[in-house]
Amino acid sequence: MRTPGRDQVATALPGYDVGAELGRGGFSVVLAARHRLIGRDVAVKVLVDGGGSDDPSDVPEAGVGSSTSMRARFLSEARVLAGIDHPHVVRVHDYVEQDGLCLLVMEQLTGGSLASRARSGLDQRATCAIGLAAATALGAAHQHGVLHRDVKPGNLLFTADGVPRITDFGIAKILETMSVSPSTGLIGTPRYMSPEQIGGMEIGPATDLYSLGIVLYELLAARPLFPRTLPVPALLHHHLSVPPQPLREVREPLAAVVLTMLAKRPQDRPASAHELARRLATAATAVFGPGWLAASGVPVKLPDDILEAAGHRIAATPSAGPPGLVAAASHGSPPDLTRASNGPGMAAEPSSPPADWTTPSAPGGAGAPGGAGGLAGAGGVAGWPRQPGEPVWSAARPGASPLAPPMPPGGGPAAAPGGPHPWPGMGVAGTGPYPAGFEGRRGPGPAGHRSRGVSAGLIAIIAVMVMVSLAAVTIGLVVANRGGGDDGGPASSPAAYAGEARFIPGLDYVSRLALGSDGSVYATARLDDTGQPVGQVLRLQPDGVVTRLVASTSTKVDEAGSLLIPEVPAEGVPASELVLLNPHGIAIGPDGGVYVADSGAGRVYRITPDGRAYVVAGAGTAGETDDDGLAARAYIVPLGLAIAADGTVYIGDGPRIRRVTPDGMISTVAGRDDRRGCEGDGGPARDALLNDANGLALGADGTLYVADFAENVVRKITSDGIIRPVAGTIGSSGFRGDGGPATEAVLTSPQAVFAVADGTLYIPDGTNRIRRVGPDGIITTIAGSGQTVSDPDGLPATAADLEDPAGLVVDASGALYAALLNSARLVRVDPRDGTVRVLLAS
Repeated sequence: MRTPGRDQVATALPGYDVGAELGRGGFSVVLAARHRLIGRDVAVKVLVDGGGSDDPSDVPEAGVGSSTSMRARFLSEARVLAGIDHPHVVRVHDYVEQDGLCLLVMEQLTGGSLASRARSGLDQRATCAIGLAAATALGAAHQHGVLHRDVKPGNLLFTADGVPRITDFGIAKILETMSVSPSTGLIGTPRYMSPEQIGGMEIGPATDLYSLGIVLYELLAARPLFPRTLPVPALLHHHLSVPPQPLREVREPLAAVVLTMLAKRPQDRPASAHELARRLATAATAVFGPGWLAASGVPVKLPDDILEAAGHRIAATPSAGPPGLVAAASHGSPPDLTRASNGPGMAAEPSSPPADWTTPSAPGGAGAPGGAGGLAGAGGVAGWPRQPGEPVWSAARPGASPLAPPMPPGGGPAAAPGGPHPWPGMGVAGTGPYPAGFEGRRGPGPAGHRSRGVSAGLIAIIAVMVMVSLAAVTIGLVVANRGGGDDGGPASSPAAYAGEARFIPGLDYVSRLALGSDGSVYATARLDDTGQPVGQVLRLQPDGVVTRLVASTSTKVDEAGSLLIPEVPAEGVPASELVLLNPHGIAIGPDGGVYVADSGAGRVYRITPDGRAYVVAGAGTAGETDDDGLAARAYIVPLGLAIAADGTVYIGDGPRIRRVTPDGMISTVAGRDDRRGCEGDGGPARDALLNDANGLALGADGTLYVADFAENVVRKITSDGIIRPVAGTIGSSGFRGDGGPATEAVLTSPQAVFAVADGTLYIPDGTNRIRRVGPDGIITTIAGSGQTVSDPDGLPATAADLEDPAGLVVDASGALYAALLNSARLVRVDPRDGTVRVLLAS
């Protein structure tokens, strides 16, 4: 890589003394410099020309391109920074091009990075203050039509006085006035990338909020969002599909805000950076008390409404004059507002930036309705104000609602002090049934999911309105299941459980389902009844007894806090000793064995009927990526799972579908490891592109169905190896198309698919609905209101709020069972009257 010498830089900047190197990135080096006349210390960012490098390690990051495009990006960064005047965005002083050099002259930030401060430990109040500064800075960038796309601790630096500033807009996306084009490559840092960046979907302000959410999560929890040992493909898969562990290191109001930032769908995150700042300030005040911002010791300058939400008292304007600063004393003492003699709220010439700043906002100013960063204003999309000439956010979140956002993973009373005690009387290894005290109890659902004022009269009205559609749903369920079975078990098998709810303390999520030949419903889940989340497989027997198939012991972590992948020798281990990290996919083999896809461990396990566990595929982080070879040595990130009658295992492995034959050999059925997309319909599946094979199902005729979470489609691979579309529209997400061809409908993030003997498919839709595709290819909605407000128990199916449906099965009676991932429930839709009943909950 050719790096310009200091003499070259000094020649291009004759007014500066150029000093030592401060740091470097993939395509730039930063030098210290000092202006000779005014004595200002600056940082000079120099574009490094990698175009002529002979070093094969000097490979541009994905999506960067040639030296010409790098120069264009560099100039774009200069223009971005020059156009944003915000106290928490790095300031640019000049941009110079001379003799092939591209130089960006910025303020010098000598206070270190957030990454370095985090290594030394950071107070939670300081973390929240930095979060407010970053959110308002991003809001200012978004107001100029700019997305950062690489928010991370290394790009948040501090001045010598400790003022945080966001830097490195080098890969910022300036949105065109008419539309937002999907990114053509992976732009950003994988550890902090949003699902929509990874999936090549449209991006918007919520993209930056997801990345900032990871930063806040890791600072508050003092641990990574996902294990540091994950290779990049596995890490990307986790961003797309694996819910984060609960944020139990902070109290619920604050944890809820951060986890909402980490929602997989952009529309489920805060509506804007300003709205995020308001929520974060309010939650921090509820947790730490009204003096927390001053006590944080972090100098910040925030809009008035954010300061008020943070419990900071705003000084009254004593006289006319330029807006000034309010100095909030540090260490928790109240701000001294008695020295406001130099204008509104201005402390008398502080020698260093005060611990808390505010600039009183004029009407229409930052933070005011209709102003920069505000939430109101004509012409805006999803609450964004719009000024003349401002770009239109075509990536605005569809279906945005003024209602409170869905409860993030980990909510509910199980997380609260004083909640239910761990299961008593479970016996050695915890593989026995739940105690009788847990059977037959019914009560309100988890906090945040109870009915909010839904009266009996309203329910009755809803029931009448949906009766006709429910009749159709009921008939469809029963007829579809007659005459044969599928992977879930033969049609002649007993009906599954239909009784009272079972309550499982610490139930953190319920993910995928499988149906045993005896009518048992198997569910992958995660439990946190001991303070350390652990994966689990639950079995709900037809008589209502709930058992656990694997160990209840805690997972183990290394010195860095990353989860350790458990050792499983070739001869297997007792299932009571198997530790699961993030189990999702599940299927029942022809001999009754239970297969489990653990994406956290990078393995598929088989649990035999006699209670022994073996590795079917996956070697964890040390595996090989070749398409063919021994399955036990392969590197996989498994999620979807299906088992053929001959014991062949199909694995949804991110952008690929893998096949493991009974002799233990693995091969690729569809997709490529090095490229994601949704191409190739009508041709060989082996040549097609997939993005995220979240769910798999085998039809009675051997057709393999795949739910692609990132592409919002369901496709099928027929026995001749050809891949074809089944449901959904590539490049579109939302809810549309009921009553018409499924291939013309619009789905959102399907996590699974379930096939019955006659070819009917059931698809969980990310709009909080369950949809059915009949043998005639027509799609309808059979359950789910699209909302997440009320407890669904006892409501008609299409009026019930089903939060984040994932796994589905249909039993011999035609009853539909659905796992609600984020609300940690298993529900049943009665085939006779279409009523929803909760069967498992925390």
